[in-house]
Amino acid sequence: MVCGAKPRAPFGLPGFGASRRRSRRRWNRAFSGAGPRSLGDGPRAAHTRKAQALQRTSARRTLLAATALGLALASTPVAAHAQTTPGTNAPVRVTLTVQGPDGLLFKGRIRTRGHEVTTATGGTHRCDGTNGGAHPSAVPTPTAALDDAARRRHFTWDGTWYASFDDYSVDTIKKTSGGGGAYWNISVNGTSTPVGGCQFKLNAGDQVAFTWTAF
Repeated sequence: MVCGAKPRAPFGLPGFGASRRRSRRRWNRAFSGAGPRSLGDGPRAAHTRKAQALQRTSARRTLLAATALGLALASTPVAAHAQTTPGTNAPVRVTLTVQGPDGLLFKGRIRTRGHEVTTATGGTHRCDGTNGGAHPSAVPTPTAALDDAARRRHFTWDGTWYASFDDYSVDTIKKTSGGGGAYWNISVNGTSTPVGGCQFKLNAGDQVAFTWTAF
């Protein structure tokens, strides 16, 4: 070897020294934590993390949608029920008969519904089926039908109001009085009503009769 000359690589391999230095650096990184990235930092791990993030986002959106749908379904039936419930006091057509002691006083078809009634003796009171708590909402009634017939066919009737019964007692129709020995019986479809004339509910087509009846 000539003094001052750069030593050659052993075995005639050029760059052998540089290769040894690179190997030493890799060895040092391996034991110092500065080596190659772990598998968790590779492309496959990045793809897995992205898929998990998408799944979490999708789950949050599904939860929000289900909550909104539940609130909508909870509120819908109430609105639907309020819009489709029919009125209980819709006008109905009935046949009204007034039978006096000496014969027929009136018979005809009447369109009626529950309403306030005014008589000379009893004053003005409701006569719509809510009397005495018989029905929760207004309905057509026999006494209201009598009042409608009297106004439209131009005859009179009178009745006394009894607050304890929350109803009228029919006293006279077409100036025919029950007096002390008779009364006006109210029947629907041939059967006497079990309650007052402002409490019984009429249906379309009913046969309503006020009949002078002796005690």
